[in-house]
Amino acid sequence: VLAVNGTGTDVQWVPNGGSTSTTGYYISAYDTTSSQTISSTSSTANMIIGTTSESSGITINNDGSGNPTKVTFAYSGTYNIQWSIQFVNSDTTAIHNAYIWLRKNGSDITNSNSDYAIPNKHGGVNGHLIGTVNFVLSLAAGDYLELMWQTTNTQVFLETIAATAVLPQTPAAIFTATQVT
Repeated sequence: VLAVNGTGTDVQWVPNGGSTSTTGYYISAYDTTSSQTISSTSSTANMIIGTTSESSGITINNDGSGNPTKVTFAYSGTYNIQWSIQFVNSDTTAIHNAYIWLRKNGSDITNSNSDYAIPNKHGGVNGHLIGTVNFVLSLAAGDYLELMWQTTNTQVFLETIAATAVLPQTPAAIFTATQVT
């Protein structure tokens, strides 16, 4: 809800059940600590997104294995959810697929899966692909989301690429959520 402050000059977000805020609730989080692998093509993995750069009303909590994977929402509302994933394929002979989907409160969200074809290694350079998706979801206070992933070959992984003299670091995963109502 938009509201005007006491002087009548500033417009502010006032989320349902929340306190006055100038921007609503949000989080920007990423993983730059390491690359993420998957142990088997028949298993799934929770994506680690443990470093928070900006946050208000949304936190990252650990899963049952102690990994920071659960994005938890303190306030009800409709949220714009986005992610960007740095996929790498080190196989020299084949393109392989990777899949990402959302899980809410431990259950997969219907129709949230995306299928990416990750190019194979060529000219001595690993194949790279950035996977991005945007969702708008209504969430209740206390709900949590997890990014899940799976691949058709264990030579596909998520890679954090170190900074260079001219480029900043590339996180393996970036996750953002912004309250829109």
